[in-house]
Amino acid sequence: VRILGRRVGHLSKQMGNIPGSLVHFGFKAITPIKSMVRTAELFMKMYDEEYVKGYDAVHQWLKDFLDWPGGSFRQFLKDIVRDNKLSQGEMILRDNNVDLSKITCPLLCVIGGSDTMAPQSSITPIKEKIGSQKVTFHIVPGAGHLGLVVGNKAEELVWTFCHEWLSKNKS
Repeated sequence: VRILGRRVGHLSKQMGNIPGSLVHFGFKAITPIKSMVRTAELFMKMYDEEYVKGYDAVHQWLKDFLDWPGGSFRQFLKDIVRDNKLSQGEMILRDNNVDLSKITCPLLCVIGGSDTMAPQSSITPIKEKIGSQKVTFHIVPGAGHLGLVVGNKAEELVWTFCHEWLSKNKS
C-alpha cells in the first residue's frame, strides 16, 4: 500500500484533480473478478428488462463520478488508507483532532459483507473507540462498497433498515 500510495500520490500531483473516469477505473481494478462476473450476469439476464435497466442505471452513475481534487485525494490516501488515522485517534480536520469517543449519540454503521474497500474486519474495531453506548453494526451479506448504496437489494436490505433504525432512534 505504501509504494502504490506514493506512486498514485505522485501521479495526482502531476495531474491535479483525479478524473472521475480514473476513479471509476480504480473501483473496477480493485475487484476485477467482480467486474467480469457482473458482465457475465448481464449477458445471462439480457431478457430481464428490469435487471438491464438497473444495470444501466448503476453503470451510468459510476461513469458520472466527479473529479476528485488532488489534495483531498492525497490526504485520503495518506491519512485513511495508509496510516488509518481515524481509528488511531490521530485524524485532524480543520485543525481539530477527530475524537471518536466524543460521539455519544446512537450510531449506525452499515457494512457490506463483501466490501473489499472497507471490510468488516477494519470497521468493527472502531466500535471500541466510539463513546456512544448504542452502536449498531448492520452487516449486509454479499454487498460490496457500492452495492450498499446502489445494489439491486439496497432498498430492501439497507435503506429500509436505515429508515426503521432512524425511526426508533430519534433524539
